[in-house]
Order: sequence, then C-alpha cells, then structure tokens
Amino acid sequence: MLKGEMNRDPAVVERIYADDCANPGRPAWTKAWLVAAVREYQEQAPPYIASQKDMHVYMHGDSAIAMYVKKYVARDKPDQVDRKDQTDVFVRSAGAWKLKVSRSSPHQKTER
Repeated sequence: MLKGEMNRDPAVVERIYADDCANPGRPAWTKAWLVAAVREYQEQAPPYIASQKDMHVYMHGDSAIAMYVKKYVARDKPDQVDRKDQTDVFVRSAGAWKLKVSRSSPHQKTER
C-alpha cells in the first residue's frame, strides 16, 4: 500500500481497497474518491515522503488488523514531520485481502 501511495498507482487502490472501504474520521474517503485522487495526480510525486514503522498484524480468521506508525515528511520542508498512529482492518473475501476500514490519529509517543 505504501509503495502504491508513493508511486501514485491507481491499480494498487483498485486491487487492495474494498469497494465499501471506510475511514470513520473522513466520511468522503471512499475507494472511488481515492482512485480519482490518485489518477488526478498520477504523473506527479506526492508532496511528502511516507514511511511506516512498528507494524503489528493481528490475524483473526478472515480478518486482519495492522497497527503501525506512519510518518510523513514534507519534501520541500524536511523538518516538517507528521506522525500518525494508523490502524487498518482487512477482510479476506474470495481469497483476496481487502482493506475495509482505515483509521489514523495523532501519534502518541510512549516512554519506555
């Protein structure tokens, strides 16, 4: 997913996202909206560099939950960094994993 996002590849969105995917914090966020947005800017590099770390995946039958920290760095301002705690819920249907729900919130750094 991250490689598809950074390459602005609409085929990745078509293949990975469920037709009825949702983001509770952003009601306009749908598969159709994402495909259109990726196609609109397909020839341009995104204005940010995204990466992920600390991924944990929990499998429950035909469901999987991926939890990780996603980091965005502005290309034109490398000192401008945004981190999100990301949770993605996938469901296996007809042998393929599809993203059903995606949710992010401001990263909460924990001290160890």
